[in-house]
Amino acid sequence: VLGVNYALLLAVIIAILDFLPILGTGTILIPWALIRLVAGEYAFGVGLLVIYVLTLVLRQVIQPKIVGDTMGLDPLMTLLFLYLGFKISGIAGMILAVPVGMLILNIYEFGAFNSFIGSVKTLIHDINAFRRGPD
Repeated sequence: VLGVNYALLLAVIIAILDFLPILGTGTILIPWALIRLVAGEYAFGVGLLVIYVLTLVLRQVIQPKIVGDTMGLDPLMTLLFLYLGFKISGIAGMILAVPVGMLILNIYEFGAFNSFIGSVKTLIHDINAFRRGPD
């Protein structure tokens, strides 16, 4: 699109960096765009920044769907698990959150929490009955 020499080689290098957790497409595209902007090649620099923004937005939109389909989860649940994992333990939490969340959901669907949920419902009912007093 921008007429870059060795575009395929650069694309492969950027894709490899994108696989690494801390690094990403911005590791190459942002400094490259800044250098081109400072050098006076405004169209090329802005083009690189547009490519970076498109990559970032598409990745954020598509990633929960891909992970959800791979793991067999709803994309919204995948996004929720990724967010909770990041808030609890950062990058390592994000990596572990989806499998742990999937395990908990499968255990719930199997019925392992039914007696616990029933006990909590009974407790809430009894507390409400106690608060209302004798009728």
